[in-house]
Amino acid sequence: MPLRATYDDAPVIAPLLTDAEWHAVVRGAGEGRALRMACCDAPGYGRVASSGLRHFAHRPGPSPCAVTHGESIAHLTAKAVAARALAAHGYAVTTEAAGDGWRADVLGVRAAPRGVVRVACEVQTSAQSLTDTLDRQERYRRAGVRALWLMSRPPAHVPSRALPIFRLAWDERTGAHHVTPDASARPAWRLSLGTFLDALLGGRLRFSTHLRAQGEHEITTELREAACLYCRAPCEVHLFRGTLRSACDAAIPPMRWRGQERAAGFAPDPSWYRLPAAIPLGDGDAPHVLKRRRHDAHGTIVRAFACPSCGAELTAAALRHHLFRRPPTRVATRRVTLTAPIHAPAPHWCLTTGAERCAGPGATP
Repeated sequence: MPLRATYDDAPVIAPLLTDAEWHAVVRGAGEGRALRMACCDAPGYGRVASSGLRHFAHRPGPSPCAVTHGESIAHLTAKAVAARALAAHGYAVTTEAAGDGWRADVLGVRAAPRGVVRVACEVQTSAQSLTDTLDRQERYRRAGVRALWLMSRPPAHVPSRALPIFRLAWDERTGAHHVTPDASARPAWRLSLGTFLDALLGGRLRFSTHLRAQGEHEITTELREAACLYCRAPCEVHLFRGTLRSACDAAIPPMRWRGQERAAGFAPDPSWYRLPAAIPLGDGDAPHVLKRRRHDAHGTIVRAFACPSCGAELTAAALRHHLFRRPPTRVATRRVTLTAPIHAPAPHWCLTTGAERCAGPGATP
């Protein structure tokens, strides 16, 4: 049941025809004018499914064609929506398009300042492994085609710009598709297929390597007691509760942005601590807060809590062991305006409605 045919030797795509054009093709084919299937050049006719989807079908009789055999209405409907979305954004659209080693459900071609842009939309309703998807994506890449994957059962993967995979769900009751990111991805959003493609092609849905929070947020700070594993002296550390919200409204818990509070302008004031410091840590730090050290794994400068008596770093194991035995000694909740953006590594497809969007450190949103 393909969407494309030739009528009087001119290509026609059913979902892109106006009502008048569709009725003219159906009427002409019934009167004996040449309507041939694009898949195999066999005689065909126009048909409307119970869902209202317009498509072409082979005329009754033996047909050697197996290209579109077994295509479901759900698959055809998704292809039709994709074809209309690409056409609305200025692409010349072809369905069931084939190239050297690849065959796209929907292919859009458009001239751009840097050359011709070719975009393929693949609708995958059956299971396909990540290895097979990567292999097919590589074939598209070598052919200069940017491929988008809409999959009912996407394989486990890390979101990336090079392999855009999204989950496609079909509602038999309404006859509509909805798109979401992978089940494990954040942020979570759900869009109709047409709205999703419009956002992606229109630039409102973009890939980002990081979540980014800025502006005003409500932050709760707790002061808790611990003990140094080396000299057993009492220590104090501050913890943050609650979450920041990214530009695309994803939650960023404190464990994802710990260490950035000073640059963002909401680290606790030194006077907030109760215990005196026996040694200064310098660099403008609060007496018990953060000493600078180089992170061995990444080679970046990070900051860690330190004992106010001997200066030893309070390890994560020590903090977990002591911090939650007693309630906090001080709690403060306040609204703060970040003086610098907070970033958290999280590859995701960022959907925003305003001018702000997620971006990595140093990148322009």
